[in-house]
Amino acid sequence: MASSVSRQLGLEAFLFAVEHAERGWELCVECALDGAWQAETILLGEALPAVTEDAPILRIRLVALLQERLAGCSKRR
Repeated sequence: MASSVSRQLGLEAFLFAVEHAERGWELCVECALDGAWQAETILLGEALPAVTEDAPILRIRLVALLQERLAGCSKRR
């Protein structure tokens, strides 16, 4: 899934992790930006969403959010 999302976002180099923190589950994404790295952390909530029929909708929302937050990292800029 990560590679298909990175293709959708146009990312050349990226790292990601899903981690549990005090405030809940977080998605941490880092991407290459003009020779440096940009990092974004997105709070996913107290519980990770289950794989359900809503998964495609959640993926679309996540990709849209990442497109906005990681716009500088896109090779399509």
